[in-house]
Amino acid sequence: MQAVDSKETPLPAYSVIFGAMEQIGTGNVPPQAALIAVAEEMNMPRADVEQIGNTVFVGHRGKGDTENKMVGRAFNIDTGRNFLNNIMMYITHLRRKGIDGYATQYENGVYDPIFKVLERKQDELGIRMRMVQRPTKTAVGLEILSQDEMQG
Repeated sequence: MQAVDSKETPLPAYSVIFGAMEQIGTGNVPPQAALIAVAEEMNMPRADVEQIGNTVFVGHRGKGDTENKMVGRAFNIDTGRNFLNNIMMYITHLRRKGIDGYATQYENGVYDPIFKVLERKQDELGIRMRMVQRPTKTAVGLEILSQDEMQG
């Protein structure tokens, strides 16, 4: 599926997720099984699902000492510019929920250009970001500063 500009054609979450899976593939997992697995993941007790534009963010909060941390991923079929804006709005969403750390990973450098822009906007966004390149995956960690830390 091609990118679908959310400003012109907003899509429901299931269409975004299915379209993103078509783009990135599901490996050896049949597409229907992958969709069922994502639906189950989204319904887990500590799951946080947020749709912004034609991007669906699925995150999982930690427990105990790590309840302010989250691990997640994005299903995106929005345009590149909108995806960048959607991520910036999602960071605000996470800050409002009290999340101060977020980790994600992606394969084959597919989101490298987006994260390089975010890296340049760290101060403006109130984040500290670290990217670790591996042979086939990139891991990204965000420290999300509180409003007080941003102003101080």
